[in-house]
Amino acid sequence: MFNAVGTGSIEWQKVEKPHFGIIMFLPLKENDFGFFIIDDETGLGWLVNVPVARCSETDREISVVSYLQPMMNRSSDMWEFSFAILVASNNGSEESFETQDRDIVKRYLPEAARSSVLEIVRRSCVLLLDHQKPAMVYRVTKGRWLTAKALAKHHLLTEACEACGYMVEQQGMDRAKRLFWLMSRKTA
Repeated sequence: MFNAVGTGSIEWQKVEKPHFGIIMFLPLKENDFGFFIIDDETGLGWLVNVPVARCSETDREISVVSYLQPMMNRSSDMWEFSFAILVASNNGSEESFETQDRDIVKRYLPEAARSSVLEIVRRSCVLLLDHQKPAMVYRVTKGRWLTAKALAKHHLLTEACEACGYMVEQQGMDRAKRLFWLMSRKTA
């Protein structure tokens, strides 16, 4: 069972019916974003879910979901931070799904909302680390051979972790040829 560990308010923009049968997701205003930590009491981790767009035609909502989850078969205080885009059907008429594939995300996330995603992920990372304070945090890229722009986003997340009191212990390439960062919390 999930319990909310934070509060926030969300007010949706009015979304007009799209013309020509095109389904349109319209972004929420940035000041309407609500950050919620959801605590899973079963020990499966924490998440922050931030709605960023909504389609009144299909009653689907687009959210940026950030996770801090314990790593399986590892030290009990080693957690992985990751994030994805959730396309959720509020009325059950469509299947909800989550993706990290930017080509899929582009079909659902409005251009106006895309520029907010990285800042939402950064703020969510800080919120989760400040809430849980794991001894070690692991991050890994979704893909291989990142562009300079994509790598810059990961450097921003590393800086966010450092601002929370973590330092890079190890970085490199995993067996799948993805970049990873292993960070530990600084001790006083």
